[in-house]
Amino acid sequence: MAAPTYTWNTIAATQTDADSPLDTTLMEAERQNLIHLEEWLGDAYTAAKNHDHDGVNSAQAVMADDGLSSVKLKRQGEIVIFDDFLFDNLSGLWTPTGTPAVITGDNGILRLTGTGDAITNGMNGKPFKVVSPNTLSFEVSVKSSVTNTLHEFGFTNGSQKITFKGNGTYWYAYTVLSGTTSTSTAVVPSTTAYQKLKAVATATSVAFYIDGVLKATHTTQIPTATMYFMATTIAGPGSNYSYLDYIHIWGNRN
Repeated sequence: MAAPTYTWNTIAATQTDADSPLDTTLMEAERQNLIHLEEWLGDAYTAAKNHDHDGVNSAQAVMADDGLSSVKLKRQGEIVIFDDFLFDNLSGLWTPTGTPAVITGDNGILRLTGTGDAITNGMNGKPFKVVSPNTLSFEVSVKSSVTNTLHEFGFTNGSQKITFKGNGTYWYAYTVLSGTTSTSTAVVPSTTAYQKLKAVATATSVAFYIDGVLKATHTTQIPTATMYFMATTIAGPGSNYSYLDYIHIWGNRN
């Protein structure tokens, strides 16, 4: 951003006294100050007249490929990802496995089927890690086609995990390092309403919430590796689907 043509002119109170003449010095100071202000707001720049988040006249926002439903923001070592699945485009933010499908006409719903469908976060490899004292969190809004759903959502690197898993009857909370800590939330996967599954992780604990209510806290088997986000289905009974309304991830970036 180039400097304004003129520096700011301080106008003394005595120059605006009623008995003072409207002289050239005062008029020129007023003219230069207006130019200074106009240029500072953006008129002198070739990119645009107004601030437009182009990375020149103002801070840059990094958008995913669909430009509207998915947002990736990077600031001061943090990363924020939000995907509302409003467009049929998973390649910008996700690496799909199988045939995940954005359901058209259903206000941005992603369907994963029980034949091994999955999406993993493909942005810059595996960017997520729990680092004290910062937190790393995710929230997914999900509905299942059957109550004994077999789906999994959360952070993993293949062996270490912070996830929610539909494990037959209930949603279970999982943390996996060298061993596994799992807790039944006693909450049945819903087939009629979307449930918000949320985990907040630090280097020493992970809190698991369903619809804003704390259901489990783990202080053992907390992952230490850099992980990626994963949503997947596991072959299950009948027409085993999960429907994702949105995925939200936020926290420190490794």
